[in-house]
Amino acid sequence: MSICGRCGGVNISDEVCPECGLPPRTSKIKEKVQVQDISQISEKIDSLNIPKFYLGKNWSAEMFWSSHENKRRDKLVCTYIDQMEKVHTMFKNGTIPQRSAIFIAPADYSKLIFAYSCMQYALKHDYTVAPILDTLEIKRLFILSSEKPNQNFLGLNYEDFVNADVLFFTVTKTEYRRAAYSIIVELLDKRARRGKCTIGISRYTVYELSNWDTSNDFRQILKPVNDIDLLKTPAIISCI
Repeated sequence: MSICGRCGGVNISDEVCPECGLPPRTSKIKEKVQVQDISQISEKIDSLNIPKFYLGKNWSAEMFWSSHENKRRDKLVCTYIDQMEKVHTMFKNGTIPQRSAIFIAPADYSKLIFAYSCMQYALKHDYTVAPILDTLEIKRLFILSSEKPNQNFLGLNYEDFVNADVLFFTVTKTEYRRAAYSIIVELLDKRARRGKCTIGISRYTVYELSNWDTSNDFRQILKPVNDIDLLKTPAIISCI
């Protein structure tokens, strides 16, 4: 079975793929909100602990290509950036994907700029947004919330974190990345039960993230099947 070169067979944009006809998977636009320019950050942005470098910075495909001109003929990279652009446009226009996803690319592929840009647009559309944590921090949050439910971690409330409309996560760069699969599966499951999508960004492949997964559980949920929970089973959008 061939994979569409335009959407990669995992169309998570808000439009039908013009090449293969795969339907969109988006949530409804929140009405009532007047969106300002991304540089006009509201006070609510403070709770997200966004580094100054990313504040008000708008991700775009043009920005990526300006520093990766030599990759323009790489079909895998083109598909990857096309999907990033579609997702970013959704957030910019006030929609949220109805499928979870994990974006996998090398370290200098503007993943954090993309994530923080999406988060800031989501906030401006009046969605609740969780700060970015890595998988090791998420594990600590889950453990602490279980053992000491009244104690916050990094100023975070567990319920606010897992119930946020928008949640991006990244992967720890320590050796524990090999066990990141268990936290990712747990996070996806918790959020799927709440009807929320989850978006990950990683420089590590699925196989690196599940290196210690002797049961092969993580790779199993990523296998393409017809009837799946799109919030629990992430689309893997990779250019590695």
